[in-house]
Amino acid sequence: MASELLVADLMDKKFNTVKESDTINKVIRTLMKKGLIGLLVVDDEGNLVGRLSEKECLDVFVHQTYHALPAGKVKDHMSKIEFTVPSTMTAKEVADVFLENNIRRLPVVDSEKLVGQITRRDLVRGLHLHFFPQGVTK
Repeated sequence: MASELLVADLMDKKFNTVKESDTINKVIRTLMKKGLIGLLVVDDEGNLVGRLSEKECLDVFVHQTYHALPAGKVKDHMSKIEFTVPSTMTAKEVADVFLENNIRRLPVVDSEKLVGQITRRDLVRGLHLHFFPQGVTK
């Protein structure tokens, strides 16, 4: 069998982040413009501090529209990160994390720094290419 795949082999190293000090309205515009469903949130030093999804954005609209509350900053609306994985984790181990939890994407953190992200789709694609490098034949 070929060498074991690691998160580092499959993760996305180039992705969008936002700062916790950004305004929520600016970030919602970014989500819509780029067609994203969520973003990782970092502080001024680039440390991972949370995530912002469409659900939190919907909450902002409900409160702005129906309660006339100010939009505020990302830090006022973001959710905490429940799971992170290291880039050295195996594909099997990260698959277990995805299967045991209702999550679609995981931040990849090494030495307390955000170095990437991996999605279930990244994992499925990588495993398929690993086990079927020439494609599947009938």
